Amino acid sequence: PDWLKANTKSEIFERIVRERAWEFAAEGLSFWDYKRWNRLERLAGPMKSVIGKTMYTRNVTGRDYLWPIPQNERDRNPNIGKQNPGW
Repeated sequence: PDWLKANTKSEIFERIVRERAWEFAAEGLSFWDYKRWNRLERLAGPMKSVIGKTMYTRNVTGRDYLWPIPQNERDRNPNIGKQNPGW
């Protein structure tokens, strides 16, 4: 079947993404996978329960990809420079 096809790097990656979605459904790992893969925008929008009721709406910005650099770390090391964008 076509969904098993994985001959290129991008096809293999898409297969891994799909497999993790099935393997870890409802375990709360998808957010971190999508963050690591720079795909958080795919999770933006209304999040629905199993009965279709909107529970909340997730907004995604560039800030969601980076943690803030603690001020005490920036004070100790002048080479760090500016804070991460959005923080």
